[in-house]
Amino acid sequence: MVQAMVGPSWFLGVDASLEALAGIIALAVAFAAFHMYSLTKERRYAFLTSSFALMTASFISRAVTDVLLANKEVSLSAAMAKNVFILGYVTHILLALLAYVLLIILTYRLPDKRLWVLLVLILMPSLLLSSSYFLSFYGLSVILLGFVSLAFYDNYVNNRSCAAGMVFLAFALLTLSQIQFLLGPLKDLLYVSAHATQAAGFLMLFFVLVKVKLRPKDIARDEKLDVKKGKKRSK
Repeated sequence: MVQAMVGPSWFLGVDASLEALAGIIALAVAFAAFHMYSLTKERRYAFLTSSFALMTASFISRAVTDVLLANKEVSLSAAMAKNVFILGYVTHILLALLAYVLLIILTYRLPDKRLWVLLVLILMPSLLLSSSYFLSFYGLSVILLGFVSLAFYDNYVNNRSCAAGMVFLAFALLTLSQIQFLLGPLKDLLYVSAHATQAAGFLMLFFVLVKVKLRPKDIARDEKLDVKKGKKRSK
């Protein structure tokens, strides 16, 4: 049997459930963003919808792959298991990185499409030329989500709303989960805690969306909350 990732044997199956949960919550955020796009036709909501839709597909791809590989009732040959593993995890990695790139474009308001292409062209060789896809993927994820978290922290500093603070905390948790995944090979419990931290981050986004009735500007930074422009105004 091909083992998809590190981690204790008792956690097999639980990790797939947590990945599926993250995918469901990401789908809920995508639907909310699409609803706002349908009302406003603003491009930032289109980016937000696309990003979380890609995250949904990414998490579901990994969850299905983990279930197929861990389920003893599903009989797969060694060759078939290897193909399932490669297809499922390559799909998971590529979709997740594209989702994070869209978040970078959204939060830092990159207008030039050539910069979008440049981001992708920089990411792909870093991933493909690495001796370990997992290490390069989680390393790149830490960098991208770290910068997204920083952008939402700046948003919180300027906005000082509870919702904006919770969005920053949610993305900070998602960044922390990628660090734990990155260090997972060193200790099994880090792999377990990574899934728990990631689930907590998405649950917080879901809580903000449903309970706090988050206004759109708290997720997609409003133009007047842009840090650099805000500093210019203050001068």
